[in-house]
Amino acid sequence: MDKKIFTINLYGYLDEDKSKICKEYQDWNKSLIEKFPELGFEYKLVDITKEQEDFLKDNTELFELSNKHKFQMISDYVRYEYLKNNPGSIFIDTDFVLFGRDSLLELDTLRNISIRNGIDWTAGEMGRHGQHSCNWLMISGGGDNSLCSQLSNLLVEKSNKDSITNWKLNNKRKGLEEIQILNHSNSQESSIKNFISSESDEDYERRMVFDLFWGYKLYEYVNPSDYLQIPFYNWQGYFWNGSWTDTNVIHPDKILGCHFFGFAEERPDIIEFLKYHNIKRFYNDGREE
Repeated sequence: MDKKIFTINLYGYLDEDKSKICKEYQDWNKSLIEKFPELGFEYKLVDITKEQEDFLKDNTELFELSNKHKFQMISDYVRYEYLKNNPGSIFIDTDFVLFGRDSLLELDTLRNISIRNGIDWTAGEMGRHGQHSCNWLMISGGGDNSLCSQLSNLLVEKSNKDSITNWKLNNKRKGLEEIQILNHSNSQESSIKNFISSESDEDYERRMVFDLFWGYKLYEYVNPSDYLQIPFYNWQGYFWNGSWTDTNVIHPDKILGCHFFGFAEERPDIIEFLKYHNIKRFYNDGREE
């Protein structure tokens, strides 16, 4: 059975200059996995297939989104499909780092539970209002009604043309105001309606994506008994829109890896993060001796 730890390298994302820090993270992960071959893991970069691209173009509006949301949502679809088709595989996000051998041992334990019970694991993320499910760390256990299969189907359903059209009909731009301009041409007074919006195209699209098919959102349509939630304290260092220097979330004695959120103020260098939080046991695990 598949024992790959994979991330999505959509259209060569990790080869771009803007992705330098994420490539650093993935180079670390690859080095770590190769350092402990006795554990049997293999690191893999996964890209979209031609069949998947054609399917999404024919059945969804994802390719009509701005690049930021388009690539994020396509990446979600590709990860769900790979997990669905490769039971035993483990997904880590491009900005996720495995700190050391203990992280691989813990993932192996979770993977074995997943396969034995035919059920998927997904990340538990601590927010300011409690813990919720998210998709930046996932483990596939197979099964006829797996979490990843449900999420894949939901993403397609919620991003099709009818779904988006219906959302726009029921969600006008925030701050939309209607004013009337008088036209005195030809000595006939007429009224022209003009619209002024305070919500930008980017903000409007972001609200739609978050309302319909963002990673967090789709879990609302899945029965929690259909999957297992990975404890946040092993894999989360700070809030999704906070600073990595925050100490309100991190459990230094329990943390085994970290998702360096893209919505945070900045992403740190790995060793910089470990030293700041005094997590000395992982200083050398991901590097060549």
